Amino acid sequence: MSLPSVCPIRLHPWAFNRVLSSASCRRERAARLCVNAESDGFAELANWAEFHGGFVHQSLTAGFSSVTGERGVISESDLSADDLFDAPLIIMPEKLHMSPSTAVQTLDALLKPLGLPSVQNLSSEMQVALLLAYEKERGQDSMWFPYIEMLPKEPNCGYLWPYPKVEKYFSTLPVKMDKLMPAYSRAQQMHARECDAKVDDAWDAFGDALGVSKNRLTWSLCQVSSRAFVVEGTADVELKPVIDLVNHSHEALPLGVVYGDDRVTFVEAADPLPAGSELFIDYLFDPESPPLLNFMHFGFIPEELILGAARKGSKNRKREK
Repeated sequence: MSLPSVCPIRLHPWAFNRVLSSASCRRERAARLCVNAESDGFAELANWAEFHGGFVHQSLTAGFSSVTGERGVISESDLSADDLFDAPLIIMPEKLHMSPSTAVQTLDALLKPLGLPSVQNLSSEMQVALLLAYEKERGQDSMWFPYIEMLPKEPNCGYLWPYPKVEKYFSTLPVKMDKLMPAYSRAQQMHARECDAKVDDAWDAFGDALGVSKNRLTWSLCQVSSRAFVVEGTADVELKPVIDLVNHSHEALPLGVVYGDDRVTFVEAADPLPAGSELFIDYLFDPESPPLLNFMHFGFIPEELILGAARKGSKNRKREK
């Protein structure tokens, strides 16, 4: 399970060309963000993205959300409606995505000389997880090093949380969901077995050749499970650097995409952002998806699913009466 696809929006190419060709904007970012955000690597990540043809608005930085309590993307200065109309706040070209096609191309080049099979027969989720694990082991030699350095050291997937942390999280939900906690233990065990089996199979086939451990692959699979987006028009998933730092709100805009020589994903804000406010995107969760399953993958249950489950429960109780 991964985040849904982006919303296929087309913008006129001049809107992006004007932003992406602005070298002076990149220099201003380097001067500002290296002072304000160097401790968590966001400045390096933004500069890396822009060096490779992406764009991150100079007002954005990483910080802890006052809404979610988690790390998110914050605006350091006021962003007016005119600012938002001028260009998207984040633009990420396809070549920076960690995608199944990139995984197959990169990993097969290492495996074929060893007489090992292609990773093509793996699920797209495991292809990207293997690529992430391999690139993580490469450290600063990896093209994605600034992005990988920003990933959580401890996986976010709910099925890997210690039990007291799960219990505490469920107790803070805005609507009491009595059936979640009793069902959690069995669901967690089943989910853990499934993920462990995936890791074991992939590691047995490719772990030694790629120099990755089972623990590293488990970490990578959880990163993909909790952060990856579905590639529009397919069932494949991919990691989108910078964009996957933006937290979810069902009241925000979904991601957009522009098709051209390079598939480009972008983030816009629906309303002006005062200084200190957080940028959100709508992950477009399936309203029928089980809340507990979302927690296993993402480490949280979207508020709209909690409220939807509560409404269903209320209707069922009325029928019983």
